[in-house]
Amino acid sequence: MMLSKLRHRTNPTNTPAGRVCRKEQGDPNATRRLLYSYNPHNAPHAARRLYDPSTTNLRQMLWDANGNLAQQTVYSVNNNVPAYQNMRALYWDEDDRLNLVARDGYLSYYAYGHDGNRAIKMTGNAAIDQTGTLLNSTNLENVTIYPNEYLTVTQAEYTKYYYAGGNRIASKIGTGGFEKMTRLCTEDLFFSGNANTLFGSVILQVTNTANQPNDEYPVNVCGGYNVATELLTNPLPDFYISQTNLNFTQNNLLQQFRQNLTGGIEAVYYFHSDHLGSASWITSGTGAAVQHLLYLPFGEHFVNERNTAYDERFTFTGKERDAETGYYYHGARFNSSDIGWLSVDPMADKYPSISPYAYCAWNPVKLVDEDGREITDPPTKKEYETATSKNKHKISKISWGETSGLYPTKNVHNPKDADLYNTENWDEQKTEELLKARAAIHFIGTKRNSIVHKSNCVMKGVAKKLATFHLITNFPNVDAEILNDEDVKYFYLSPKSTVATPSINAEDYDQKCVKTYGPFYNNGGGDVPKGPVYIHFYKAIKKENKNSNNTKR
Repeated sequence: MMLSKLRHRTNPTNTPAGRVCRKEQGDPNATRRLLYSYNPHNAPHAARRLYDPSTTNLRQMLWDANGNLAQQTVYSVNNNVPAYQNMRALYWDEDDRLNLVARDGYLSYYAYGHDGNRAIKMTGNAAIDQTGTLLNSTNLENVTIYPNEYLTVTQAEYTKYYYAGGNRIASKIGTGGFEKMTRLCTEDLFFSGNANTLFGSVILQVTNTANQPNDEYPVNVCGGYNVATELLTNPLPDFYISQTNLNFTQNNLLQQFRQNLTGGIEAVYYFHSDHLGSASWITSGTGAAVQHLLYLPFGEHFVNERNTAYDERFTFTGKERDAETGYYYHGARFNSSDIGWLSVDPMADKYPSISPYAYCAWNPVKLVDEDGREITDPPTKKEYETATSKNKHKISKISWGETSGLYPTKNVHNPKDADLYNTENWDEQKTEELLKARAAIHFIGTKRNSIVHKSNCVMKGVAKKLATFHLITNFPNVDAEILNDEDVKYFYLSPKSTVATPSINAEDYDQKCVKTYGPFYNNGGGDVPKGPVYIHFYKAIKKENKNSNNTKR
């Protein structure tokens, strides 16, 4: 299939109250219509039914008293008669965090750390009947641990993530994990135990009922398609799994799996994201494409092409999509591409004119919601103060004298002139890194070492455009390795990424490089040839005279 022929449209229809009532999705050859129904007298903003005329599938949603999705049942409608297909029940803790999802044949459990973020995910095969009753034991054999945003660990491997600002740009897959662990923690909770053993002490009666009065039934607010208007009853299970004590065992668990992180790096992958932060391409360490993703506006995968077994979990707007449920985890809330948020917006009072279940105010092409609490514009390129005749006194003479020939281009070997002098073509991450280096050079030249090259910038032509990136007001903070060590008084430009003895006589000085930036492109000048260049910051401490005798007689 040629990419030029991939066309899709989404045409949502909303009510004045901000509820979506119809969503049409499709390409020129096929259209999928989703029709939403609500109970006008009970939780009027929470979708109660979702009907797809093309498949005749009807989804009924029941919500608890706190506004959390508690049950979703799928029916196949034939001659206006619904036939049960499957059901999932969702359980929430007292902080309205999704604690467990039980669906036909599978159970997913989530535990949270002290900061409120998900710390553990456990999934495994389960069996429930039509009412959601657990029929037999559950083996929660798939465990994922989230120590922080930089690391994810499973039984077989760990994944380390790298960021540029707030954007995830790369991941490294390492061998190890905790596949050889026999216990989940130091207490008598076995890793391979069943649900009765693991959760037996915390099963409680359901506290928030989702059953609505029988005399109330959903109404399609767009008119028509009132399929099976009688309320379909599938009562919630008579058990409820509340929060567990897994939080306090997390440190013990982390200590155990650290001992198993002994393997090497299996693979490196790079994320190529769009303006929303959604991963569009995933490439390997060699630059080969391994996954291609295209999305519908609300996060559904339109295209997901892979040529390896690797399947990235952080996709739409950079959020993790749980394969077992299809929900995106944002931090404060979970999001479903069809339904919207699964719980009420904790900042709903800030947006009184918007449905508390509306994802990005139903404008997902332009806006993002990082954690489910606040709608923001997607991240943009950093804005810098522009150099003008009025602020030219803020241009660092030291930075201009030492680094005016350096450029943060993506290609550091033979870039084109358009890449050199058009700042829009510069690499954003390298631009920030070069500014850090210039900030450090300016700091050393003004505070610690006066023997530096100074030069005035003539504000004409290209120089006027480049001067913006020598304004001290655009410099970031000096990195701690340089700022906090008074012996770091020197810097050195070299085509080599590592330099053992930069420029001072090694026989007389102990030298140590503490920070390196680059590579950047050097356009010539000085002692460094054209091409890649690194900026090394180091300290050089004069050795004591070995022949001196300071012993008192």
